[in-house]
Amino acid sequence: MSRISDKRVRLLQAASRLIHEVGLPNATLARIAHEAGIPLGNVYYYFRSKEELWRAVLDSRTEQIRDVLDRAATTPEPKSQLIAFTEYFREAGDDIARFGCPFGGLGHEMSREAGVSRDLRSAPLAEMLTWTEGRFTTLGAPKKDARRQAGHLVAAIQGASLLAHSLGDPKILRREIRVLQRWIETL
Repeated sequence: MSRISDKRVRLLQAASRLIHEVGLPNATLARIAHEAGIPLGNVYYYFRSKEELWRAVLDSRTEQIRDVLDRAATTPEPKSQLIAFTEYFREAGDDIARFGCPFGGLGHEMSREAGVSRDLRSAPLAEMLTWTEGRFTTLGAPKKDARRQAGHLVAAIQGASLLAHSLGDPKILRREIRVLQRWIETL
């Protein structure tokens, strides 16, 4: 990896981590540069604007959820794939309770930021919805029902993530994941 791309990656990773852990308002460019070990004046060499950096963070999170979905898709059938998808959130329960959902929370944080389109900030959740809808369709649900079931699954995970984060209790999310997994098994 070249020195330029290494520094860009370090800035992107620092921005992603800080936005998730302390929120967008507290993830200042100065703090991001410090965390990345790069002089503040050099940030604009790698990202022309903070909006470009925010878009790169969103792109990175979209890739992250795609990786989660790709791993879940390696299981043999749609039910087990959906359960594997929910397992990501159960396993991440402590971090989600501490910092919020890295996907839904980021979209919410970015909704207040000028220069970040709705399509871009909703991309991670849209990926989840499209993928889960495909699994429900494969299980035999009509298109309209598959869309509704996908919305229910993603909304339940996001709602439980919000509650777990707001109350600082990962058990809330883990309990909801168990309920969702039992529901999936009945399909």
